[in-house]
Amino acid sequence: MRFAVLFKVTLQHDYMMNLNSVVYEALPAQQQLVVQRQHRSSSYIDIFPTASTRSLLAGLGMLYKKLPSGFMVGIELEGTTTVPRRLPGPDMLLTFALRVIDPLFFNYSAGVQSQFYWFSNTTANEHEGQLFLSQAVSSHQASRAYRAGEIRSELNSGITSLFQAVIDTGPNAIPVAADWQRIPADTYDPTVSYQINAIVLQNNELYRALVNTPGTDLTDVTQWNNEGSLANQYTTRDDKVKLYPEVFNVDVSSAAATALELRITRPGGTLPVWQRRFESEQNLMSIQANLHGLKDGLYRLEVLDSAMTTLPALGFDFYLSQQALSEKWFGVVEIHPGLGNFALLDASGQLRSPSFELRFLNQAPRWRYLFPNTQPVGTGAEVAPDPADDRILVSLANRPLTRAGNGVRLRADDTTTLAVSEQILLPQPGAKGVKKLNNQWFSDVHLSNYPMLS
Repeated sequence: MRFAVLFKVTLQHDYMMNLNSVVYEALPAQQQLVVQRQHRSSSYIDIFPTASTRSLLAGLGMLYKKLPSGFMVGIELEGTTTVPRRLPGPDMLLTFALRVIDPLFFNYSAGVQSQFYWFSNTTANEHEGQLFLSQAVSSHQASRAYRAGEIRSELNSGITSLFQAVIDTGPNAIPVAADWQRIPADTYDPTVSYQINAIVLQNNELYRALVNTPGTDLTDVTQWNNEGSLANQYTTRDDKVKLYPEVFNVDVSSAAATALELRITRPGGTLPVWQRRFESEQNLMSIQANLHGLKDGLYRLEVLDSAMTTLPALGFDFYLSQQALSEKWFGVVEIHPGLGNFALLDASGQLRSPSFELRFLNQAPRWRYLFPNTQPVGTGAEVAPDPADDRILVSLANRPLTRAGNGVRLRADDTTTLAVSEQILLPQPGAKGVKKLNNQWFSDVHLSNYPMLS
């Protein structure tokens, strides 16, 4: 028997992959290799096929295998070809459950909560040649209230940049500049003498030095090579769906009607898989959907009035799964036969072996240092006293949390005294100390006072 890769799913988390404010793609090549060897998605999320998917995998001659950063599915081939021995049908659906296993996951993850998320290769979210299972990061929406840590996209001259809310903000007709910071941070510094093959990030574009000590013009093709734009797509609240058991109630009081019909369809479908009519002598307040017998999966609920007109305000997508509720799944990955670059097979039935991405953004709070007594601050410090309590020092800006990285300066080095280093570094706060105060995120660390020796 011969097997080949049908598809792969790769998970990445910027908390694990980045170094302080330097995004993984801008790290030196050797450091990227170290990060790859150390990264294990199983340290924060467990992934496994559902019971129905395990049966389907066996029936279609497929094999499921966990990888250090995700999983892959292989399939048995016909003879010496790259055609599966048993072709997946057009209605094939493979479902893989996600369960958070790191209790600090939601502390160091930005824009996600302990709710339910749906990911699929039907999103058509292709960015810079990478295929994402999450929905595309949306542009600014004037009617939306953004929570601190959430992100939006902005397209300029063909380059997609991301901005992260540093405080709760909106709704606003246009973004308030002070409420947002562009991510990830640029790494290019024109005062640095870079060496050949050094990687820098500028305005979301990656450049590689072609010579030692290249010039400062990144567009000079004799000095720098443009390595392309970041494929920066992350899980957001647009990936959330309501999670319901087989029996649940729907609030229809706003319809002010004595007769309504509840209709359940598959997303994109028109034929109902379940429907019931409800009548009462008085206006209906709540009606019950008993979906016993329907398979687990994504559905669309619609409410229609007595004239069979859909009431859009009452409709919603939801995921049906009693098991997901009882076992507290974080979400699911659904893999369909797919279309275009997201397809598992080409038009002739040959394997395409696509690789799908699922990426999480790290939290970027203000860093707070809590001392028992007033702590002096030196020249060039990256912290300042809290106006309400000078025993607390706060970073001057929001800073990403990463598993490995440096802290911030309490005092900079004096360049006039080369033989002596006056620099004092404060440690990076851990994810355990993350908390939200008022409208922004902070990460706290408790320290003893530092003697500020001259």
